[in-house]
Amino acid sequence: MNRHIIPALILAAALLAACSTPPVKTADKNFERAWLAYTTLRTDQAVGYFADAADYYAKALEADQPSRVAQYPSSRVKAGMANYFAGRFEKCIASMASARRTGERIWEADLFTALAHARLGDRDKAIGNLALFLEGLPPVRMVFEIAQVQLAGLQYDADLDRTADILEESVQKQIVEDIRLTLSPNTIMPVTERCSGTFWWRRNKKPCSASRDTGQ
Repeated sequence: MNRHIIPALILAAALLAACSTPPVKTADKNFERAWLAYTTLRTDQAVGYFADAADYYAKALEADQPSRVAQYPSSRVKAGMANYFAGRFEKCIASMASARRTGERIWEADLFTALAHARLGDRDKAIGNLALFLEGLPPVRMVFEIAQVQLAGLQYDADLDRTADILEESVQKQIVEDIRLTLSPNTIMPVTERCSGTFWWRRNKKPCSASRDTGQ
């Protein structure tokens, strides 16, 4: 066989595989890469992966026959977070609103909706959603305590972007600390937050099923 034909066949096979991969799977893979970068404090690198994940979650939900997996609350929350970190705040709000419609109380939906409204300059909605976050008594103590202080500040005209910066920093610190604690043999965590769970990102750098190409 002509030596030039083999590389062409390999490339064609790769392109065919890429085209046949469901968008939600590509979205999840990019979210996994983003999360690994984010939890190892490579935040700038994470933003690019979050943007790619957001693009593919949108494709999955806009398909003629949306993937059932793409419609799970956990997938919509991942889409919301990806949109937030990619700077697409209105899309973040829409994704989180769809996750809330399931009736399940998800702290990320309340918090990131508040953050997105803060970034958009809407003080009242930032305050309202941050209050919802606190009312839910989320199991993220560090973020909870800082959110209490920031909510009081917002009610007295604190700067919205500065408030969002402080809350974002607390989220990253909380996740990194929770991941550290996960390694302790004494840690007890909900099934949904284990690396095989639907909300794996809360206490893990990557899901159990992540392949080696998730990141460096």
